[in-house]
Amino acid sequence: MKTDEERRAAERERARRRRLAAGAVPRETSAERRQPWADLGMSRSAWYRAGCPSAPQIVAEAPSAPAEAAGPAEPVAEPVRPSPAARRALLRLVASR
Repeated sequence: MKTDEERRAAERERARRRRLAAGAVPRETSAERRQPWADLGMSRSAWYRAGCPSAPQIVAEAPSAPAEAAGPAEPVAEPVRPSPAARRALLRLVASR
């Protein structure tokens, strides 16, 4: 027999799955939590007015590994913060649409 706590936990999990199936966005992945406007150096309202632009992703390569290293060296994709000039260019591009 399940305790009240176990029944409540099961109901919470069923409700969470039902919300996800209906298309709800979890709070952890919402734009409000991620704050993409901060990466672009913008205010939140300016980011929404600009049509929710995203920062360009630049792929940085990992430094080459020595030949005796175990396994081949693979490039590592890391987001790089764009320069202020790149941010301004992105904003001009978005505003011209």
